[in-house]
Amino acid sequence: MPLLFTSRLNSIFASMKNRRSNISDSVRKELEFDKVLDLLVAFAKSTTNKERIRGLSILHSPKVLNYHLDCLQEYGSIQSDTNFPRFEYVDLKEVIKYLNIENAVLTEDQFFDIYNAANWVNTLIHFISNNEYEIPTIQQLIGEIKKSVTIKKRIEKVFTPRRFIRSNASDMLFGIREDISKKRSQTDKHFQETMSHYVHLGFLADIRESFADGVPLLAVSSEYKRKVKGQVRGQSKTKSITFIEPEKCISLNRELGHLYDEEKEEIIRILKELTADLTVHLERIQAYKDLIEEIDFLDAKLKLAELMDANRPKVSRSRAINIRNAFHPLLLIENNKRDLKTIPQDIYFDDAHRVVVISGPNAGGKSITLKTFGLNQLMLQTGLFIPVHPNSSMSVFHEIFTDIGDNQSIENELSTYSYRLTRMKEILAKSGKSSFILIDEFGSGSDPALGGELASVFFEEIVKSGAYGVLTTHYGNIKVLTDQTEFAENACMLFDDEELNPLYKLKVGQPGSSYTFEVAR
Repeated sequence: MPLLFTSRLNSIFASMKNRRSNISDSVRKELEFDKVLDLLVAFAKSTTNKERIRGLSILHSPKVLNYHLDCLQEYGSIQSDTNFPRFEYVDLKEVIKYLNIENAVLTEDQFFDIYNAANWVNTLIHFISNNEYEIPTIQQLIGEIKKSVTIKKRIEKVFTPRRFIRSNASDMLFGIREDISKKRSQTDKHFQETMSHYVHLGFLADIRESFADGVPLLAVSSEYKRKVKGQVRGQSKTKSITFIEPEKCISLNRELGHLYDEEKEEIIRILKELTADLTVHLERIQAYKDLIEEIDFLDAKLKLAELMDANRPKVSRSRAINIRNAFHPLLLIENNKRDLKTIPQDIYFDDAHRVVVISGPNAGGKSITLKTFGLNQLMLQTGLFIPVHPNSSMSVFHEIFTDIGDNQSIENELSTYSYRLTRMKEILAKSGKSSFILIDEFGSGSDPALGGELASVFFEEIVKSGAYGVLTTHYGNIKVLTDQTEFAENACMLFDDEELNPLYKLKVGQPGSSYTFEVAR
């Protein structure tokens, strides 16, 4: 009776593999999300998963997102167990392709790919069944795969652990190898006798013997070659040595050659039969492949999480967000390499505080703080752990919009101001209650007075849209407007007034000074 291995979660994952990413190129670039994906791709072994990672999409459903986070958390809990079976990726894609071709014959490596995959899955199931881990989503990944030694034993019937074909793989092969052994003994006996005879006569060179195509040959000094009975098979480069197959061995070697050909034909027949037998287990092998692909994906995500000391925050449908000790993932990795300290940031949002406006001095950390929240949100919604305190609580957005940096383009002849106007038009047209907006240097690119007035109009529209957002600005009128606007709140990057040094720490609740004259002085 066929086994049904496909689970509902596997169907979700399969559909994700084929779905084009819903993250815009501008968001990926401005938040440097592709740099995170580069790290993740490097950890993945599967080419399928490398492609899958490149096309990751943000998940809109807290339920689906929590499925992915549950999987990663559960995998992390069992993988940290010292008894967990070491994961080695096995690529079964080509194997399955050939198993679907009639009369195909798998290679030795492909048989052992199946063998190793079956062994690892059996070991995993044994590990799980002998431990009391609560891992429902991992169990759902495993689906209805049961521990089975059928495939393992069938391959072991043909191959030794060192990958040699067993003589008892068939009666025919056993008989052929028996004949080979007898003929080889006879050939060796005749060769040794002949070699001893010509050594005694002094006809052989110092090396005495050589081989060609597996056939032993006498190494005869060329001056005596006509005195040695046999067939000449070649000469040395200097022609001082002639290689001769002894007369008594010629017929035996010919018979051995025929036996070796029969052996090869019988091995091909055995492997063809083994391939056909494994085709019967194609559904199980496909299930092994699907499971191993998912484990490789989880393993890559876990390695990335370990690299940036990442955690799983709480994710709910609630609009209340409280992010604690958030690090910029890429900055944290780089600073850890250089043994430098990275300053974490805190921020909160709720229905009464949807838009946070950050101000403060240049080079005070406004932009990196804005990117910290944006990149962490983006990573979380693609199913990754992020470097925040595990007690942080986060929500899910349907759209993430960014306008970060100077995007002036020579190709399309857009000035910074024109570009930012176009971008703002797109953001205002598409943003709503399920949007998260990140804008750096809000309203810049034009005359300061006019830019400030235009920025205030945009600011009011963003607040009216119901979107959540983080904006950075130097405009005093925006700081004032934020204080006067419901649902918005000022924040600042802290600054040491005495030493005139930025502290790179965000404080929500008050606007910050640009410290223009203090820094200049």
